[in-house]
Amino acid sequence: MGIAMIIERDGMILIGKRAKDKDFGSDLWEIPSGRLDQGEDPEDAIQREAMEELGIEVKPRKIIDAYGFSRADQDMILLTYLCDHEGQPRKSAEHQELRWVSPEEAIHLFEFDLQQTSIRKYLQAR
Repeated sequence: MGIAMIIERDGMILIGKRAKDKDFGSDLWEIPSGRLDQGEDPEDAIQREAMEELGIEVKPRKIIDAYGFSRADQDMILLTYLCDHEGQPRKSAEHQELRWVSPEEAIHLFEFDLQQTSIRKYLQAR
């Protein structure tokens, strides 16, 4: 199972361009995401991943979207949370670039339809 986080600030959302050396989706834009460790609570995973990937504290507010997909012949479920945050995000080895963009711009930058759908659901839910 995986988790993804929509982090907003002043009407903009945080997206990251995946590092070129990543095994899946390298060099593509995404909302920050990660995998749950075995037995880990999804909200705990969101907080851990935000600290590891972005160096910020987040508080999950609500689930915006959930969907299944395949990655490297493994079926996965991704939960996308809207999150409050504290601190200034910094990039890590996961992303080569971080950017605050409008949700509409994110939709145009994302390659995967499911990510675009998550942002559309976010727009409807806010």
